[in-house]
Amino acid sequence: MIYDVTGTATEVAAGNTAAMTQAANITVTDDATVAEAAIIYGFNNTTVYAVSDAFSAIQTENAGGSDFLSSATSIAVSDVSGGEKVILTGANAGTAIDFTDDAATLPQAQLVAINSASLALTAADTITVTGATASACDFAQATEIDLLNTGDTITFDSNAAALNATSFEDVFGTNGVLATAGDTVTVTADGTTTVAASEASNVFSFVASGGSNFDMISGLSTADTLNVLTADGTTTGSYLTAAEANAGC
Repeated sequence: MIYDVTGTATEVAAGNTAAMTQAANITVTDDATVAEAAIIYGFNNTTVYAVSDAFSAIQTENAGGSDFLSSATSIAVSDVSGGEKVILTGANAGTAIDFTDDAATLPQAQLVAINSASLALTAADTITVTGATASACDFAQATEIDLLNTGDTITFDSNAAALNATSFEDVFGTNGVLATAGDTVTVTADGTTTVAASEASNVFSFVASGGSNFDMISGLSTADTLNVLTADGTTTGSYLTAAEANAGC
């Protein structure tokens, strides 16, 4: 007898093994968890199913390579904002995470989890990281922040952070990451690091890029000058004395 089976992931995973294995085709009508998908895949390699589960469950399965994740029509990460659908690109065990709608908002902890799973972000995806923090004038998760690409955005916890010039420039200058409008970032200048791609003779011209409110650069001597500029390079008329600037990080 030739027959097909259609049912929910829970129903199919709990089905009689012999009956499911002998079905010509199995169609799963809703998303399966990782555990359910493992069972369903074992019934029939032509089964049509999608997976939705927490990133930790997906990452654990992916780490050793996974035929049934590779065979899923889609993978959704349930604990990322919006239950984002992803493709784990690479071989059987994915080495990069690609958000299918090319955008995602991730809490800092999720970025840490992606880095812990040795997954790279996809450069074409626009990523916004929320709740980022700084410690000792550097990003608290500096390695994870380095995963971000040009055009990605960081929103700081409590909308404020204090960074040294090197940490600031590595992320917002060299890597082209954006800050969030309204966040206040206090940058400690060291007299040698180019900040926001403009420095000459210890005259610091700081561009408030991305609409963000970067309110001071500290670490200046009494002979130094700080110009706060708009994105097009024109001065705003806002200047800080060395004493005011040195009150920063």
